[in-house]
Amino acid sequence: MIEYIFLAGAILLWGSYLVPFRKMKADIRYSQFVMCCGIMITTVVLSVAIGLGTEITVYGVASGIMWGMGNFFSLLAIERIGMSRAFPIWISSMLVAYVWGVALFSEISGIGIALGVAGTLAIISGSVVITKTKKESEKSIAKGVAFALAAALLFGTQFVPFKLSSLPPGDFFFQMSLGIFIASIAIFLSKIKIPDKKQLKEGLLAGVLWGIANLLGIYVVGFFGIAKASSLTQTCVIIGVLWGLLYFREFKGRKTGFRIVTGTLVILAGALLVGIA
Repeated sequence: MIEYIFLAGAILLWGSYLVPFRKMKADIRYSQFVMCCGIMITTVVLSVAIGLGTEITVYGVASGIMWGMGNFFSLLAIERIGMSRAFPIWISSMLVAYVWGVALFSEISGIGIALGVAGTLAIISGSVVITKTKKESEKSIAKGVAFALAAALLFGTQFVPFKLSSLPPGDFFFQMSLGIFIASIAIFLSKIKIPDKKQLKEGLLAGVLWGIANLLGIYVVGFFGIAKASSLTQTCVIIGVLWGLLYFREFKGRKTGFRIVTGTLVILAGALLVGIA
């Protein structure tokens, strides 16, 4: 049962880590930097407490840099189209991971490929439903969707170096977090702006939540493989959508809420098909 306990923990935390970030209301570069400081602190504490490896390889650092850039794009997407809509769009990162799993690692074959195609169509359909739920300018929506898709590409590729490295999950954790921290420093230095202490606490909390989720997620990839693990963990979208709808009240009206929920369920059905694949 340990595999499913880790999976449930990763889903819950990855679906919730952006909640404290959203409350920061700070410059995105600073927000990401503080959150990544929280990730690095959490990583060091867990690595020492559990006795995980702290060696550094190009695989781990590259994986972390990809996530750091992907997270920056995801924050830009949330700023433009909201959490409950950006979250479901970048679930398409699972499709990217699925392609990597099939094409590079031969994790899926036969009828599994057909199920994956069906899941892909469902995810695309659900994303289209969700993107048409708010009366913003077409330019704003287009930018938000583009940022979310860029995040999806990077998120879907981030664990490829892990599979290529053949390292144990515990040995990959520290070096990936180091790559994340390096990326956050580079992004922060491009435009330095330091808000107040309250925003510092929210950002660090977001980093702690993500750091724990990442450790669990790395083990989940080790348990299930990159294609299946990515599809299963991306069900965290339902947690993110619920936070956006129920806590932040991003959309008003039953019709809008119905479309958001419907699109999310269609996406989850697609993720399930890929998971079965």
